[in-house]
Amino acid sequence: MRTYQVTQREGELLGPIDWSYDFSSYFDGYCVSDAAKRDMLFELVESLWHLERASLKSQRLEVLTGFGGDYWHELLAIGMYDGWPWWKPVPSICVYRVLGPEWHQLPRISAWRAKP
Repeated sequence: MRTYQVTQREGELLGPIDWSYDFSSYFDGYCVSDAAKRDMLFELVESLWHLERASLKSQRLEVLTGFGGDYWHELLAIGMYDGWPWWKPVPSICVYRVLGPEWHQLPRISAWRAKP
């Protein structure tokens, strides 16, 4: 008889976005100018701020992101998520995709709207 233990990691939503998070550290590895990094940082934080505010008002939202082509995805959750790939709390959104819910950390959000 064999006995063994398996460790399985599962990310979880830890609460609303922690606005003291160092968002700029995400762009450290980008090969662009500092001005471009600042622009991307501003867009990211602004999008997350608006989405979180609308979500807190219980609005149903859809987002158009850089990971889904030209498709709108229903926003299921927004906040600090500690799942793959970092396994530490990172500002994230959860959207509904073809195979079910997917978490995306520090997403590039092209646009968002109230769900019709």
